[in-house]
Amino acid sequence: MVVQERLLRHIIRSNEDTAFGKEHHFDQIHSIADFQRQLPIGSYEYHEPYIQKMLQGEPRQLTAQPPILFAMTSGTTGRRKYIPVTQESRVAKSKVMRVWLHLALREHPGILNGRILSVVSPEIEGYTSSGIPYGAESGHAYKNLPLLIRQQYCVPHDVFTIKDYDSRYYVLLRMAVEQEVSTIATCNPSTIVLLCERMDLWKEDILKDIYAGTIRDDLVLPDDIRSRLQSHIEPNPDRARVLESCISRNGGVLAPNCCWDKLVMVSCWKAGSVKLYLRDFPRFFPHQTAVRDWGYLASELRGSIPISDSGEGGVLTIDTNFFEFLPEEESESSQKNYLTVDQLSVGQRYYVYVTTLGGLYRYEMNDLVEVTGFFRSSPEIQFIRKSQGFCSVTGEKLYEDQVVSAVHSAMNDCSTQLEFLGSVLEWHDKPHYAFLVEFADGAGSAVKARLLNAIEIHLQALNSEYADKRTSGRLDPPVLKVVQRGESLRYRRQRVMNGTNDGQFKTLKLTDNPDYANHFTLEEEMSLSEVVSDT
Repeated sequence: MVVQERLLRHIIRSNEDTAFGKEHHFDQIHSIADFQRQLPIGSYEYHEPYIQKMLQGEPRQLTAQPPILFAMTSGTTGRRKYIPVTQESRVAKSKVMRVWLHLALREHPGILNGRILSVVSPEIEGYTSSGIPYGAESGHAYKNLPLLIRQQYCVPHDVFTIKDYDSRYYVLLRMAVEQEVSTIATCNPSTIVLLCERMDLWKEDILKDIYAGTIRDDLVLPDDIRSRLQSHIEPNPDRARVLESCISRNGGVLAPNCCWDKLVMVSCWKAGSVKLYLRDFPRFFPHQTAVRDWGYLASELRGSIPISDSGEGGVLTIDTNFFEFLPEEESESSQKNYLTVDQLSVGQRYYVYVTTLGGLYRYEMNDLVEVTGFFRSSPEIQFIRKSQGFCSVTGEKLYEDQVVSAVHSAMNDCSTQLEFLGSVLEWHDKPHYAFLVEFADGAGSAVKARLLNAIEIHLQALNSEYADKRTSGRLDPPVLKVVQRGESLRYRRQRVMNGTNDGQFKTLKLTDNPDYANHFTLEEEMSLSEVVSDT
């Protein structure tokens, strides 16, 4: 705890003279116990009045250091938020990234032998009224990584400022396929799967452009960006012929496993609901390609560092963030016992609260994590789900990770693949859950019926309360809503065009908002009651 106590003391002493520090009597805080007594748990809304003043240029609100950027969250669980980034917090995040990179390089020396293909959102999307930039944390990190890394990028940051969705991804792939990629790095594995699918879809145009040294004329590109990109491109018929040979050997498909011989590692999230996408990786990557987790990572902080490729957890970043934890079973208790890192137990789940160098104090992350072990005396944690990722109208307390696990098992049972999954709590006479699915390939009525039945079986096995409510009739039978092919991609494109951070794009796997299903065009709907009666 010495490291955590020293860090908290530094944060408190450095910010005593801020508006937040004065109002919360930082001058009277001399211990962790003082800190916990003096400050309430703080949501974003609790910090927002100070952040709004920072946006308007008022100094010394949350931190003595001025903000250099406001990182915007992806808005998955609500409206977009502005997270202040100071010079000190940026340096701290950079330090964590350097440790992550050191460990990855030690295990995989070849990750920098070729180029790095990364997908981020623009660092700067606009400016506040006081002239402070705001944008994506991923883009900010992309532009501020060590020079050694930046020199290895496949594409310049300009590419991520292209607003048209398909044009951005086409340019990214057109430039990346021409080069030898050794590392693919982005947060969400769904982005990687999308890139791989687009690579094959656009292969003919990509090869023509590489051969001629061009960029497709029909792309929606600003003239200045097209001009800058074109200055880096020359005709490359040799590479085009190599790719043609790769495609021929790979059954007519252009994929990473046939065009990037130096590919060593894929870096992405592996925990929580996104793990469903990892099952697609063998289609695109050789079996020896390592898949390494980024760790517990959000706009607010870099919270953990994985020390190996295996698993989905990482060691807490105790020297750059002060952590508190609430045991899962106490979430609804009137007497909450907030724990420090030395009070955690392996196998237990906790909600996370952080105090950061960027000015967040006892900040509620709305995340549930599990302690998977200890590295020396520091806990290793694994992200489980957003704490808001659950529904309960009859006491069933259905969680997002249970839905994902049940659908994952049902897919295996039915030997089918899904491009998209979402589940919605709906009401008619009584509540029921609707599962929105988009099949990767065509599926007949029998497969759809088996999938819905298998989801129900696995969900009842995973959640006894759900099983009880279904048996008692308090929950009506679930419904399968088959989404038209291409709808999930269209929805993703629309969200990104409307400002969602591309690199951190996530779809809701479970929601009690009945309007969510209206975002998708359906081709078929069936109820489990109909499936059972037919059998």
